[in-house]
Amino acid sequence: MMKIEALLVLALALACSTPHAQAASAQVRVAATVLPRVSLDAVRQVPTITITEGDLQQGFVEVPAATQFELRSNTTSQLEVSGSAEWFRAVTVSGLPVPAMELARAASAVVILPAFIARFAGSLSFRFRLAPNARPGTYPWPLSLTVTPG
Repeated sequence: MMKIEALLVLALALACSTPHAQAASAQVRVAATVLPRVSLDAVRQVPTITITEGDLQQGFVEVPAATQFELRSNTTSQLEVSGSAEWFRAVTVSGLPVPAMELARAASAVVILPAFIARFAGSLSFRFRLAPNARPGTYPWPLSLTVTPG
């Protein structure tokens, strides 16, 4: 008899409960902001430049592959070449993914570079037009590179 009563109580309890569980759903929206990021790593930099009598006679000195660097960026970048020295009056920089740029002795030049998927390995060459007062000798490297998100 107790078995029958227990079964009846269980049957009643099941009959009074909801036959199907209600499904719940929700939508979640996620937003992310990727901040502009750029880094410039020097791979190789010529520490000095030597001017010879022959360089003075031709009026310029060329330094191929003087600066090798790696640029990582997720946005457009501004690469600035700056510096000065008394022994040159202008310098032409080549090796960027833009046409060669020229800057005066005591000036700087900014190049806008596109966003790179992963990295850009650059090798810059320089042609220094010598100033009239230039003398033969070895001089410290006169230029520097800086990069900022652009």
